[in-house]
Amino acid sequence: MRKTINYYKKDIEKLTSRFITLIEPLFIAFIGLIVGFIVFSIMLPLSELNTFIR
Repeated sequence: MRKTINYYKKDIEKLTSRFITLIEPLFIAFIGLIVGFIVFSIMLPLSELNTFIR
């Protein structure tokens, strides 16, 4: 019984490790899109203000 538990425990650890390895780049890209959107939403009004002043 213990051998079976250890086998499945290692199998689940491998699967979760693979899953995290695959999801990590997607998560980083998603965070990058959010940060880019925030930067763009801050810079756009500033650039419009700059053209309004000239």
